[in-house]
Amino acid sequence: MKSKLKDILIILVVGITICILSIVGANAYLDSPHYQYQHHRTEATVSNLIYVEHDIATKLNAYLIMSEQESGVTDGIRITWDPVPGVETYYLFRHNYIYGCETLPQNFGSNWRAVTSSTSFVDLTVEPGKLYFYVLLGKGSDPTLVENWSDTISIYTSSILRTVPRVYHNYIMLQINNIVLETKEASINMDTSPMIKDDRTVLPIRAVVETIGGSISWEPMERKVSIISKGQTLEMWVDSQTYRVNGVEGLLDVAPFISDDRTYVPLRFVSENLQSSITWVNRTKEVLIQY
Repeated sequence: MKSKLKDILIILVVGITICILSIVGANAYLDSPHYQYQHHRTEATVSNLIYVEHDIATKLNAYLIMSEQESGVTDGIRITWDPVPGVETYYLFRHNYIYGCETLPQNFGSNWRAVTSSTSFVDLTVEPGKLYFYVLLGKGSDPTLVENWSDTISIYTSSILRTVPRVYHNYIMLQINNIVLETKEASINMDTSPMIKDDRTVLPIRAVVETIGGSISWEPMERKVSIISKGQTLEMWVDSQTYRVNGVEGLLDVAPFISDDRTYVPLRFVSENLQSSITWVNRTKEVLIQY
C-alpha cells in the first residue's frame, strides 16, 4: 500500500513539474525574438508591416558571380528583385547566421545594409565557403503607406573567392542587349546596349567612363575617341586597331566602329586601362566592373 502511494506521489510531482516548466517555457517563447518575428508576420494589420509569408511584397533571387577564367571562383553575390509599386528606396539587409532569420527584421543584419533605388545589388564583401541570408525592405515617400518586406533568401559562396584588392569600392553591372547600367545606388538607362563582336564585349563607353569619374571626347576629323580618368589618357581611332595609353601605342583585339551613330569600343580594354577590375558572367551574359 505504501509503495503504491509513493508511486502516485512521484507521478503527481513529475506531472506538476512538467506543467510548471511548460508554462515557464511558453512565457519565455512569447518574449523571444522568434515569436515576436512570427507574431509580426501574422499580424500585419496591427504592425502596419507586410510580414505575412504568403503575401510578401516581392521575392528575392540570388546567384554567385563566377569568373569565366577561373572555374569555381566567386567574385560576389548578385541579388535581384521585381519592382514594388510606390517604393522609391530599397534597403537590403544581410546576415550570415541562421538566427538572423528569426530576429525582428529591423535587427536583421544590423552590421551590413545596402541602400539603392535600383532593383538589384552586387555584394562584393562576402567570404568563401559561407552561408548568407538577405532580406529586403522597400520604402516610399508617403509615410502612410505600408512598408514592403521581401521574403528571406539564402545562398552559399564557393570555397574559393577571388582576391580583389580592397581599393575597389564601387561597381557597374552591364548585360548584353540590355540598356540598363546598374551601380550600387541606382540604375541608369543608356542610349544603347552592349553587344558581342568577335567574342569581345563592345559598347558606347560614355556612360561607363562618366560613372567612373572620367571624361570622354570625340574628334570627328580624326575619328578619334579620347578618354581621361585616374591619371590615364586613352586614345582610340574608329576602324583602327591602334591605340595609345599615355602616349604608348599598342594594338586592340577589336577596332572601334560606328553603328547607328554610336561609337562602340572594347569594354575590357577601356576598363582595365582605367584601373578597374572586370569580370564576365557567362551564365547571365553580364559584365561586372569594379572600380
